[in-house]
Amino acid sequence: MATRNTRLAYAGALSGLFVLLVWPVIFSGRAGADEATDQATYHEPLILKMAADWPHVDLVNTGGTAMAPTYHAFFAAFMHYAGCGIQGLRWINSFFGLALVLAVFWYSTKWTDDRTAFMLCLPFLFSSFMLGSAIWLRTDDVAWLFVVIALVAASMFPSRPKRIVANGLAAAAATAVRQIHLWLIAPIIAASFLELFPGSFPSLQPSQATASPRRASIAVCTLLAILGPAVVLGYFVSI
Repeated sequence: MATRNTRLAYAGALSGLFVLLVWPVIFSGRAGADEATDQATYHEPLILKMAADWPHVDLVNTGGTAMAPTYHAFFAAFMHYAGCGIQGLRWINSFFGLALVLAVFWYSTKWTDDRTAFMLCLPFLFSSFMLGSAIWLRTDDVAWLFVVIALVAASMFPSRPKRIVANGLAAAAATAVRQIHLWLIAPIIAASFLELFPGSFPSLQPSQATASPRRASIAVCTLLAILGPAVVLGYFVSI
């Protein structure tokens, strides 16, 4: 219980710091930073256009944005159905940044003690890359949240059929937001390979090995998992 309370306390501290750094800037409506220019030039116009055209959104003519339009369609739906303005969308977007920071912290506690995990997360919390994407409408934090989920699932837990499929869904979501995250296919395959052929790399196996599911199940689920990101990217390429 003490460990759980300590972990929650550190998570609360990270959340408090995040709120102090991000929300006042959103509330002030401050502009002028590179991230604000990025929002004003690319993301905001595309979201507004999709919201105005909803539900007949144009996924091809994306106004010069260099990533898949899934992020923009998601926020356009919020704007259409919930009546949110750009300021409201920025508040919603900030929660993805908060979830990203907390996910990094939670997974870090699996490798080290809570205090060390908290200290290791502070540089990430204060990074301009993460903060800029939390304050303004940018795709990075949303995509990296799914990257963290997929990468951790592949590297920290045994490759079981349901987990492999869920991992593939997270990788597909990351690819749908930023297509460059197709690279997540590689750790999914590597994790399944270690499960299928444990004798190949004995030093990478857990000290107390558990019974593995049938190889056929792992192979089929791995194929499904890597098809997810590939199909997402293939669809956008096709249009």
